[in-house]
Amino acid sequence: MTSPLRALTLFATSVAVLANPAAALQLGTFEAHRPEHVRILHAEREARLREDWVRVGAARRRLALDLIHARRRPGEPAGARVSFETLADVACILDGGDPEAAQRPWSERMVRSLDLRVAPGVFAARKEGRGESMVVRVESLYALPSPEGLEELPIVLTWLGPAGEELQARAEPVPTTCFTRAGFEMFVRPPASEPGRWHLVAEVGDGAARRRGVEVAVDCVGDLGARARRLQLESQRAPSVLRSELWAAVGPLREHGLRRLATLFLGHWFDFSEERPPADLTAPVVPSSFGAAALAQGPVFWTLPNDGPFERALVIVCGTAEHPSEVLSGAVGEGWRRLSVARATRVLVCAPSPAPGAVARLLERCASLASERGWSEVHLMARGDQGTALLAEVQRRDSPPIAGLILCATPGAGPRDGAALAVPLLTIDALAAQETSARGEGWSRIGCREPGFLLDLRVPGLVAAWLPDLP
Repeated sequence: MTSPLRALTLFATSVAVLANPAAALQLGTFEAHRPEHVRILHAEREARLREDWVRVGAARRRLALDLIHARRRPGEPAGARVSFETLADVACILDGGDPEAAQRPWSERMVRSLDLRVAPGVFAARKEGRGESMVVRVESLYALPSPEGLEELPIVLTWLGPAGEELQARAEPVPTTCFTRAGFEMFVRPPASEPGRWHLVAEVGDGAARRRGVEVAVDCVGDLGARARRLQLESQRAPSVLRSELWAAVGPLREHGLRRLATLFLGHWFDFSEERPPADLTAPVVPSSFGAAALAQGPVFWTLPNDGPFERALVIVCGTAEHPSEVLSGAVGEGWRRLSVARATRVLVCAPSPAPGAVARLLERCASLASERGWSEVHLMARGDQGTALLAEVQRRDSPPIAGLILCATPGAGPRDGAALAVPLLTIDALAAQETSARGEGWSRIGCREPGFLLDLRVPGLVAAWLPDLP
């Protein structure tokens, strides 16, 4: 998640760039954005694996977990990112492929390594016409040796539409020596389309060896030009965290294909920034401001658009590198939706703030929300690197304004018992050598073999089982 301070900085930069096209160089070259792009790519690949994970059997899952554990370096922290190559091999296992990478066709190994970066990364809805030219940068995320005796391979770029349609965008033979981290460029045009989420995917190889890679989202937005201009004016006239986030994302998306806000359809982000009435929002995840002041000043809580009644709340603080909408998306979001309905619990997600005293203010905000909304209690969950700060703040208080604390995949977090806390504590560890469970007076600790991004699928069920029954 981009912090409010970071978002405002990016907002100021984007205003200057997009208001004056001649100042586009202020965005810098893509290399200045590469670290963030790599983080986004990891999140996208992990999200795709989560969706595949729920559709496969236990045998394939065991093979995948064994591979992940076998490739961990000695002493590597549980929160370390799984490499792109390992993610690709896990994806192949889940697809039913050979666990031994060397036994797969080179085209299959190569196409799973490819990253497509489309600039501009969004296009305007239209009924006809060719549309603007788009540059597709094709890069390998990790090195693979070129096959002997194979000098070139055909690569086909295909548009995948929201209604299942497939439109070929480009087909070219490419020398095998070009499939490197340096990459190469191809040029396409967007399809004529109503607003919606499209994807672009690459296929590599001939005949039976032809393989399809990982698609990337490219949104088609209605009235894109007019809405972008209106966003620019409204961002200056009435700044808000949501407008700041969107405006800070639009420039890098169009200039470099940086998919900063790709978790949700970009048209929904425009709806949020335009303050559409909640009844008009069709997004699977929505900002829940609890008043206009919160939208202007933050923090913005994100939630699932389901009606109550709610008798309590679970507030999730996402990791520094996450956006709250990611936490509630896809199969993981469905898990939280089931918990919300079954346990009469409003699930809210917010981003961490780097400002001094932010953790203390979050606890007080939890208390005020409970009072405002009539909830009997609020539980707080910290993800990843946020657990340490929240645990320290709760330990410091004799009577914290929450009913319980959950630490999820926080490296080295938490006491082994609840003696140091005034509220019950649940700790969920990732990448444990084996499944473990322990509990004592006021505390529970669960060790899971999955890495954090796969553990996310289990967390709603583990939390639901831990939450006390309401009277």
